[in-house]
Amino acid sequence: MHYVGLSGKLGYSAMFDNITLSDAYKDQNHVIGGVGAGLGLLYELQVTQFRFHTGLEFDFMNAATRIGDFSAYRSLSVPSYPTMQYRYDYSKMRETRNVGYLSLPLMFGAYFNRYYFFVGPKVGINLMASYSMKSDVAVRAEDDELIGDLENMPNHGLETHEWGLEATPLELGLLNVSVAGEFGVNLDEWLAPKPKRRRGRRGRPQPKTFKESLHYRAGIYAEYGVLNVNNFSGNNLANLEGNLSGNALPAYATGSGVTDMAMGTQLGTAGAEKASLNPFFVGAKFTILYEIPKKYKKPQPRPRPRPKPQPKPKETPPLPPPPHLAGVLVDAETQQRLSDVQVVLYDAEDNVVFEGVTSAGGVFGTVLGAGTYGGYFTKQGYLPYDGDIVFKEDSIFITMTALKEKKKIVISNLFFATAKTTILPESEPALEELYYLLVDNPDLRIKIIGHTDNVGSEASNQKLSEGRAKSVRSNIIMRGIDPSRIEFEGRGESEPIDTNDTEEGRSKNRRVEFEILSSEATGN
Repeated sequence: MHYVGLSGKLGYSAMFDNITLSDAYKDQNHVIGGVGAGLGLLYELQVTQFRFHTGLEFDFMNAATRIGDFSAYRSLSVPSYPTMQYRYDYSKMRETRNVGYLSLPLMFGAYFNRYYFFVGPKVGINLMASYSMKSDVAVRAEDDELIGDLENMPNHGLETHEWGLEATPLELGLLNVSVAGEFGVNLDEWLAPKPKRRRGRRGRPQPKTFKESLHYRAGIYAEYGVLNVNNFSGNNLANLEGNLSGNALPAYATGSGVTDMAMGTQLGTAGAEKASLNPFFVGAKFTILYEIPKKYKKPQPRPRPRPKPQPKPKETPPLPPPPHLAGVLVDAETQQRLSDVQVVLYDAEDNVVFEGVTSAGGVFGTVLGAGTYGGYFTKQGYLPYDGDIVFKEDSIFITMTALKEKKKIVISNLFFATAKTTILPESEPALEELYYLLVDNPDLRIKIIGHTDNVGSEASNQKLSEGRAKSVRSNIIMRGIDPSRIEFEGRGESEPIDTNDTEEGRSKNRRVEFEILSSEATGN
């Protein structure tokens, strides 16, 4: 199956770095982190319960780093005070980095009942990055000829104030490679609409509505950048003096009595020359998927033997007026007539020519004439009847099989890859029929049972039968059926229904069937 969809995620993000500060400050430097978010357009390919996930995702990461308290000095160029200098005491300083990048995920995973997971790499291109700074700064004047420092003099700029640097471009490496993982729950059981029974002829699946093709899931998502995205040469500001590894960020003053600070990013200081920078994100992710409809290939009719030529009659008698088609629906075991059976009849081109419901006496009547029609009959507590109806003159009787406890029913037209548990695409009509049987009978509980022929070892046949039964169960659960309603078992080669001495007999023995454990009809 193929899916396209949208995803969104929100959580905690950080930009981990290992900048080497001086011994006096390195213990004060630590990552605080921030908020991360992302939007994605995705494509998924499903083969049995396994999936491949790719697409385009835009991610935004916000992360703050706490920088240790420190002091910076600037000499005051005034002839009257040759030994005076300004001291700037920085505290509560933090640098905030914002990064946006576009990435291509290449992830592999699987669905197991209502749970799922994905793991794999993401290759991204950094589109934008910026940094900003914020700190409290206490400005003092020092002079060896003064008894104490000059402070709390706003008219000279000697005061404690909040300093900030607005968003400034930040240079990062072009590529951002990360390892990502996702684990969560399939929400179809709670969010997807209850499917309506779509009538079809001879197992032909009818197209789903748009709402029925939507699938939902939510999980925990995490990714870590394994490629260093730091670009020291692009962030090193040569026109600013000093660096964090020298216990001071660059600082200078302009104007008379007004202090103006110019700062370079911590990633451009000498301490970051050999440092690495790795993005990290963890949070919740919600995904909406649209299942792309499959193209139905009409099965080729089986060749029929050519009838022997009959001599033409000399005279063709006039045909009597065509009778009207009427039918009676009865229980196959008790022969009791069945009311409220949904009746659909098709012509040779699969066009619906009649829809109705049987009366209290189990009878339906139409204005259709004699001929061959495709019939599809459904009633809660019974297996659907799907086959041809040949009407000539009299009413026809059609039997339906009740869903009774311990009854075993072979799933026809179910195909697997040779000696494998992989279900082939041409099995879709059979799986659709089993799925809608469970939808139409919400109290029905079944056991999927796998069987094999006697080719190969007994142990390998047992394992193969279990795997095939489990694959069928997983496929039906993935469509939205509660796992508690379906059990599975493999019985290998122990229960043949025909001889294993011929290919035809072995073909019959290679089968998957379901056993009715309980249903509303059985009263259990």
